[in-house]
Amino acid sequence: MHLKLSKITASVLLLGVSLFGAEILSDAQKSSLELQKEKAIQDSEATKYQWVKPISYTGSYQEGSAPGKSITSTISTTQTIFQSGGIESTMKYADNIRSASSLSIEIQKKALIKNAYNLAFNIKKIDLQIQKQKLALANAKIDLRIKKESVTNGLLDISFLNNALLTKNGIDAALVELEFNKINLINSFKNLSTLDPYRVELPTFTKITLEDFDKNHLEIQKTNVDIDGKKYVEDITNANYKPYATANASYTYDHVGVSATHPKDLTATSYGVSVVVPLDYNYYAKTGSAKADYLKSKQDLELLKIKEQNFFQTQDLKVKMIESKLSLTKENIIVYNDLLAQNQELAGVGIKTQDDVKVIENTRDSELLNMKIYEIDKQLELLEIYGKIENATI
Repeated sequence: MHLKLSKITASVLLLGVSLFGAEILSDAQKSSLELQKEKAIQDSEATKYQWVKPISYTGSYQEGSAPGKSITSTISTTQTIFQSGGIESTMKYADNIRSASSLSIEIQKKALIKNAYNLAFNIKKIDLQIQKQKLALANAKIDLRIKKESVTNGLLDISFLNNALLTKNGIDAALVELEFNKINLINSFKNLSTLDPYRVELPTFTKITLEDFDKNHLEIQKTNVDIDGKKYVEDITNANYKPYATANASYTYDHVGVSATHPKDLTATSYGVSVVVPLDYNYYAKTGSAKADYLKSKQDLELLKIKEQNFFQTQDLKVKMIESKLSLTKENIIVYNDLLAQNQELAGVGIKTQDDVKVIENTRDSELLNMKIYEIDKQLELLEIYGKIENATI
């Protein structure tokens, strides 16, 4: 089974590489990623040459009545020289580990960058929401004052005043909560970056298709590398149960002579080759397990492609929904601008009050803020796409 992604040219926008990078991360975060990368390199080197056996040195001292004192040094090694392809597969697997680790670190870095920009966007968004809430509070205060005058003059029942007071109190409470959330967002941003969130240049975006998204998808790339790694593991497992050959050598040197039959500088050298045929009851179980793991990884790749295709299409739908909200808001602004102009004229001749004008003006300004909020919402949805692809390919 091989899944072919359809060429959906959805209007998904992704940020340009020149405007988006690890610069937003703190030095501590970047240092941690670099150390992970260095560890991955060293782990790869250790795995690449793990088939090379160590050379052993043994020093011994013995003393007795016969033959007397003895001091010897022995250097020996037993080295595998053939393992039915296992050595080659081990070295390729080591390179595979380095590639997989590099991609894993890149995925981590992208997630950190995405989270930092997400917080920066949301700080800007919550400032707009606070401004919008203050406009709603101003309208609620106007309404409360009008209701209070109407109740005092006997034009309205007290329940209208009570409802207006509850509305105003609710807006006050929501404003306090927004201020608290803003502080929370700033503190969270400081965990990732030492920059001032208000001085961070928020990125712009360029378009990408689903086909490009799939081709440059970091997790899909890593899964492909993991599949190769599973194949190498299968080959190594099979090689462990096939005949292999080893070479062995040793050299012994006596430092002290004690007799004519045991002179100083007596040396002994031995070397040879061994062929081993391993017989293991678990052969079929272990090799079968390695093969099943390899086949499962290939199936997991197809499932991941389906999942990410659906994710991409979902994000595209979210963007289109936000764009629809933007269109409706633009229409609302046109209506409120007309109403504002009319009420200003009527207020000029005494038919409408300045309170009426101010309420419409605040409502219009609130819709203008909605436009900016929806633009940020759009960027936040597109930001989810960025965190999954190769930056340099955009």
